[in-house]
Amino acid sequence: MRVMLRLELDAEHGTIHIPSSYLDLRENAAGIEQIEPARQHRPLRGLLAALNSGESLFSSVACVTWTKEVPQAAQTVEFGSRVDVIFTKQRHNFERDTYESLGSQLRVLLDMEAGGDTLAAEICVLRCAFDKAARPGYALRLILTGHGSTPQQAELRWSLGVAHLQQALLFLSRTVRQQQALSN
Repeated sequence: MRVMLRLELDAEHGTIHIPSSYLDLRENAAGIEQIEPARQHRPLRGLLAALNSGESLFSSVACVTWTKEVPQAAQTVEFGSRVDVIFTKQRHNFERDTYESLGSQLRVLLDMEAGGDTLAAEICVLRCAFDKAARPGYALRLILTGHGSTPQQAELRWSLGVAHLQQALLFLSRTVRQQQALSN
């Protein structure tokens, strides 16, 4: 898997806006039925369920999927997804170092996965505006793309990448919890 970490922390890269009325899957797990991409793509549904589970330190706030043709490429179809993620404990959402560390650790874990030129991940640390907070914070944008010669092949490769991403995020959740337990 090709993995890129981007720190897009200045104003020109934009800001993720999280309204106070976003669909919180931790509080309303059945709300996943309202998310069209999750209904259509079982791997994304599993990722969102895992991200918003009790064993995760994260919460998803937005997601989207797409399919597009990539002209003049060996693998001519791309299937991709974007998931925006924050920490469930609000105080961590204002700690730039925490997000940068998380992004770096996630990159290391995903770099170990196979996939070569058929699977790519972008991990972006972005500024974030929370309606419920008076100050700006941060969020993680996870972009995953699978490439293939057919839409089905591209989606299958993407789904394998989603499984790796899910494992990596849950591993990092456990690691952070263990570190917090040791420091208490």
